[in-house]
Amino acid sequence: MITYGYAPFKEIKHLWKSPEMWGDDQFKSVSSMKYFDGINYFGGNDLGVYENYNSSPQFLAAIHKGFHIGCVSIFNVSADKVRVSDTGNSVRFRGLYVAPEYRGRGISEELLQLAIRQAKKREADFFWALAGPNSTHVHQKVGFYNVTDKMHELPDGNYSHHKNGYMRYDL
Repeated sequence: MITYGYAPFKEIKHLWKSPEMWGDDQFKSVSSMKYFDGINYFGGNDLGVYENYNSSPQFLAAIHKGFHIGCVSIFNVSADKVRVSDTGNSVRFRGLYVAPEYRGRGISEELLQLAIRQAKKREADFFWALAGPNSTHVHQKVGFYNVTDKMHELPDGNYSHHKNGYMRYDL
């Protein structure tokens, strides 16, 4: 039986080290990247998210026989839920991963649904992700839609080793 719940970052960090995710220890539990709606990039980096009390990150895990086999995280885009556009306040989704031997069982969808419920509790207007090539279809299954094409060069000037695209879920 697979259960779902909260997990401290240190307990899911090993999943994020997968080469399919970041593959090293250089990543952080949150990202300062801002939202891009396909036309407008809502500015630079929000370094305030690195203060966990500002971004309030939550790490959600799928657990089987006491082992973390999947994860996803959400966090506030800014300390004061600053409006990133005329569309309202947002919560960022990041780090969807399921161990290869557990894929195809609906775990990603369950994790995303749990994350969506948590984002609603934060009273956000929308939930966004920078989805990689292996997770776009899962996002679409639960109601996310594409706002950009897949790209290596990101609007903040960084370059991603995966071809990612911005996706959005209206809450």
